[in-house]
Amino acid sequence: MRKLLIVLLVFVLSIISLILVFNTFINTSKQSKIQLVQELPQYPNAPKRLAQALRIPTIPDSNLTANFSRFQALIQKNYPAIFNNPNVEWQYFEQFSWVAKWVGRTSELAPIVLVAEQYVEEPELKHIPEWSYNPFMGKIDQEFVYGQGAQNGKAAMLAMLEVFNTLVRQNTLPERTIYFAFPHNTQQGEKAIIQALQSAQIAPEFILKTGGLISQNILWDLTMPMALIGVGRQSVAQITLEAKNSTAKPIIQAVQQLKAALPLVEMEAASINDFLTYISPEMPFGQRLIFSNQWLLNNIQQKQLQNNSLTKAIFGHNITSHLTPQDSNKTSLGTVTLTGSNLNHNLEQWVKSHLQHPKVQLLGQAQFLYKNQKRAAINNGAYRLISNTCKEIFPHIISAPILVNKTSKVNWQANLNTDIYYFHPVIYTPTRWEKAQKKIDNKINIKNYEQMMQFYYQLIMNSI
Repeated sequence: MRKLLIVLLVFVLSIISLILVFNTFINTSKQSKIQLVQELPQYPNAPKRLAQALRIPTIPDSNLTANFSRFQALIQKNYPAIFNNPNVEWQYFEQFSWVAKWVGRTSELAPIVLVAEQYVEEPELKHIPEWSYNPFMGKIDQEFVYGQGAQNGKAAMLAMLEVFNTLVRQNTLPERTIYFAFPHNTQQGEKAIIQALQSAQIAPEFILKTGGLISQNILWDLTMPMALIGVGRQSVAQITLEAKNSTAKPIIQAVQQLKAALPLVEMEAASINDFLTYISPEMPFGQRLIFSNQWLLNNIQQKQLQNNSLTKAIFGHNITSHLTPQDSNKTSLGTVTLTGSNLNHNLEQWVKSHLQHPKVQLLGQAQFLYKNQKRAAINNGAYRLISNTCKEIFPHIISAPILVNKTSKVNWQANLNTDIYYFHPVIYTPTRWEKAQKKIDNKINIKNYEQMMQFYYQLIMNSI
């Protein structure tokens, strides 16, 4: 009997092993084979113009509007062709937000909209000593351009303007209309641009907004660069915790309890499945085996995703909190923000069940800032255009869809009935990623900045 059980056990293990290996081998690459473009334009003076722009602190604060005037005067000086061409129409919203309409030859073709932010975050004073240079020094050397905004939307805006100005100067006329949108803040500016698109009944083919990134040596043992293209946003909800007749200490303790109770990455989320569908075939065999067999290795997959800093930021659940000082009734309040790929309406019940502190209670209901938003398609021409353009510019790159977080306080998906993609072709290494999470030492490699401009050039040429 014992021998029979051993035989049965060996047989079952053999079958399971065969299934694991079979699923691994049939999990083949989903990447399209695209040739690098051999002749691309060069922009040798563009880094100097970027450094000039980074010296102007375009922080979205009402007391700093003069800086936006200086910044936009610099833009008009450095890129005169796009301000003096009959095929380019400019509109201004909330004084400092710009939209340029590059009129195409064929009005029947749906336009595309490229969005990049003029504004930058104000660096935290306590972290400034960790910067290599003053955040608004605009330092440039043989390898990098340094300054707040060098990795973010401001650099994307300058890259777009370099390409736009050069093409207009060369008398290029697009087949379809292209809009360049440059909001100056996250509230009035972006909202005004969205409302203008709605009022004009513009139905873009797609909108490409900054967000996403190129990962290099951050995801497990994958060594090739990876273009991570945002196709939607994480869900974001806020709850309010109250501690009556108490200091803020019980709320701090309650937040720590909630953080400890946060579930791992939810493997069932469609966004994670799409991401793994594109990434897993490119992995070394051992990791490919794990990510090709969710039916058996779900828990191992979860831990792999949770333990990687990049995938945890993209798909994991996170909690941040803000405490309000005690009022006259000695009551403390805490606003807790939760982000995740799949927050649901049972959030209040989850919070209540994990609040262990006797002095703390949930006040009211959860408020969803972003909830179950429509994700952009990944099987259409727009996604392929962005993905394939990356492969024409960056050697040996692969691509995958992801979710993005904190790209804006404005809900673009809820207001515009079109596919919105988030991508910014900045290469992040483990060191650069770690510093980006700390919001310090913003800089961009000059070669990478040229690749960014070439990406926008090729994207425009492919779309027109």
